[in-house]
Amino acid sequence: MSDDVNNSATSSNVHFDDTPFEDVFDIETELGSGQFAVVRRVRDKKTGERYAAKFIKKRRYATSRRGVTRQNIEREVRVLQKIRGHSNVVELHAVYETASDVIIVLELVSGGELFDHVCAKECLDEVEAAAFIKQILLAVRHLHSLHIVHLDIKPENVMLKQRGESHIKIIDFGLSREIEPGATVKDMVGTPEFVAPEVVNYEPLSPATDMWAVGVVTYILLSGGSPFLGDNRDETFSNITRVRYHFSDRYFKNTSKHAKDFISRLFVRDVDQRATVEECLQHPWIRGPEGNAVDIRKASCITISHIQSFKTRQRWKRCVELVMVLLKASKTSRKIGDGRFDPEDLVASCTLICAEEGNLRALHKLSALHKLLPNAVRKSHTSEISCSEPNGTTAMHCAAKYGHAEVFNYLHMKGGNICARDDNGDTPLHVACRFAQHTVAGYVANEKVDVDSINKKGETALHCAVESADTRVVRLLLSLRPRLDLPNANGDTVLHLAADSINPRIVPLLVCLSPPLHLRNIVSHFVFSVWDEVGCQLESESVSGHTHIERNL
Repeated sequence: MSDDVNNSATSSNVHFDDTPFEDVFDIETELGSGQFAVVRRVRDKKTGERYAAKFIKKRRYATSRRGVTRQNIEREVRVLQKIRGHSNVVELHAVYETASDVIIVLELVSGGELFDHVCAKECLDEVEAAAFIKQILLAVRHLHSLHIVHLDIKPENVMLKQRGESHIKIIDFGLSREIEPGATVKDMVGTPEFVAPEVVNYEPLSPATDMWAVGVVTYILLSGGSPFLGDNRDETFSNITRVRYHFSDRYFKNTSKHAKDFISRLFVRDVDQRATVEECLQHPWIRGPEGNAVDIRKASCITISHIQSFKTRQRWKRCVELVMVLLKASKTSRKIGDGRFDPEDLVASCTLICAEEGNLRALHKLSALHKLLPNAVRKSHTSEISCSEPNGTTAMHCAAKYGHAEVFNYLHMKGGNICARDDNGDTPLHVACRFAQHTVAGYVANEKVDVDSINKKGETALHCAVESADTRVVRLLLSLRPRLDLPNANGDTVLHLAADSINPRIVPLLVCLSPPLHLRNIVSHFVFSVWDEVGCQLESESVSGHTHIERNL
């Protein structure tokens, strides 16, 4: 929910590079993912240079809740274009667009998270910690000088440019806003532990909102504890709005007074009294001593084990949440024992179950906690109660069979192979057409797959569509100009199948494309046409010359 009162700019219809992305880049491994975006490492085919490409799924319809709106995508691109040229901010390289995605190509930041780097060190004093925070402040000063507010500063978005180095880069500007002086922008954005009181209270956002988050990051870096984290979301928000935090001796016994003062100046409820980025850069803890004065920061050593404990707590929290999501998502399958649940592969089996049931919400939660496995296959059935799908079925096949178009779209965005084959040789397009799932078939068709691909029975997707007797799916496939002369394992072309179809409207659709009428199937029947002035009769005659079947259309 957002409210841009004085700055409600509409979409500017920006046009991005429509050159086929794979003509320019080789797509390599996945680096991370969000609700509607996947980040992959890519390599420029000409220069060999590697980048991070953020594939953002576009919202297809104004009424849909899936995908990112054009306006929000353009806002992120405008922010990235505006903030170019600072050493502590990730650099925009290019922006491409396909039918389904906008692809933002960014500088590859490969050094990992700052906190992982700190955990690998034997010792860290406050001088080093202050140097890291100073780099964050320099990045924030650059943003604020351009009236850009990041709105999602947290440890995961503070990265090292190269592994083993100390050069920091701020990443992920998906929630960032351009807030001009005097503008009123309200939005419930950010990560609960790191948001400022004005976010919780739905009050106007400002550069001060970022400064609160800098204070939280500093507190965690020095102590390994999260200042406002409660047992649940409501308690966390209550702690934030009341500014309820402590410098406990357990974590801050050896922390300098300058460091505590620095944090205290940021944890201020009144945004007008909260320290600005310029004031922070001039703070003694950041600036250090003047002249020959003793640097008291050197005497304060940070306990690395506390930082490691923070990371461990984060991992355990994610593990517990993951188990809860998996158990809830698979509850029905485990209860009735239908053979779909594999206790040896929880994530894969739950992904398959969610795809079958159309449980997009559970897939979102699962993806936030663990790398989704859209290409994991259903294993051999060992249960006495076997499931209906063949071995080798992926989540893409499941979503296609049951017509869960939004789930199919989401899995594809997460790296699902749209051309994957099960043990019958069926692709998701075969499955969607066989079960008359028009919307999923349309989605696959828009991805320019090989519509004439055959399964182990020699069937194309059009064979499956004709057998399903669904006119909409047949029309859809015919618009792609498939081959009509391909026989299945029985030698039947699609016209043979159409002649026996319960839907009399399919044959006229096929004959409009002038299919071959002389091809024989295994039982030596062929098809020929007898047209009257209306063009409305076909006969199928055997080799012996006896009429096999006659259809009035």
